[in-house]
Amino acid sequence: MICNDPVSARPCFNVRFAGYSLLEILIVVALIGIILAYAIPSYQQYLQRVHRADAVRTLLSIAGCQERIRAKSGFYDTTRCLGEEPQARYAFSMEPEDKPSSLTFRAIARPIRASANDPCGTLSITQTGSRSISGDLQYRMDCWTGR
Repeated sequence: MICNDPVSARPCFNVRFAGYSLLEILIVVALIGIILAYAIPSYQQYLQRVHRADAVRTLLSIAGCQERIRAKSGFYDTTRCLGEEPQARYAFSMEPEDKPSSLTFRAIARPIRASANDPCGTLSITQTGSRSISGDLQYRMDCWTGR
């Protein structure tokens, strides 16, 4: 090893320590694995909440459309208001189906691929503004507020 050679003026390099040891690489890989073990489920829950919030927004839009129809004609028209925005995560339907003059309606959003850890399930809203879910009822407000 040449250190501070006056002729070449090169810095000292120790060949033994040029690189990473296997232990250092394993520690970094383990840390990345631990971080990903927490990050991936959190990200999936975030996406689930985003898709649910889109479904809630669409249901409220359907209910608003039905109320505008009733204000004009005096009846709800369950043949209209569903074709506004197609979604890949939820299927929307109305009850009673295909009835142009009804005094009631129920807009329903069913998840297409329901996740096992989703406590909400199917979301629905009626003409009275009553909101319901098919999952555990203790999560009803969380499901409708986007949590």
